[in-house]
Amino acid sequence: MNIILSHAPMCNRKFPTSCALCQARLEALDEAMRYNANNAELAHKLGWTNIVELGGSLLGCPAGGAPNSRDQAKIPDWCGDWQAAGDLIAQYQVCVRIWPDGVKARIDRVPVSHYSKFANHRDRATSIRYAIVRTVMLHLEFANTRDASEMEQTS
Repeated sequence: MNIILSHAPMCNRKFPTSCALCQARLEALDEAMRYNANNAELAHKLGWTNIVELGGSLLGCPAGGAPNSRDQAKIPDWCGDWQAAGDLIAQYQVCVRIWPDGVKARIDRVPVSHYSKFANHRDRATSIRYAIVRTVMLHLEFANTRDASEMEQTS
């Protein structure tokens, strides 16, 4: 991946990580890639297919299809947008508990939860949304594992 830093012509340092502005840009890019990877993983678990990244956004074909847009739709930014994260809270009945150093998200009807430390994210809100996304992913993994074991037992 080529990383283009907007102030690179002004930066005369040999290694970008020795420049505070370059380092901040690299960290922001790394964070965005981490959240996009989690959004893509959740979308895949929810049945989205043909997931691609385009200009920082994720596109794919939702489980029900998207016939009005050539079977492509923008994948919600669950890690970065409260409206999208709120939809997950409502649909999966996610409970969120704030602690002094982090947040724990859980789903009561299944034994899954995720604890996210505030220090690992740029702000508290992002940490909370991240915990919600990870909890829903764990729930979907647990549901798939449970369904597979039930099918094995009955066959």
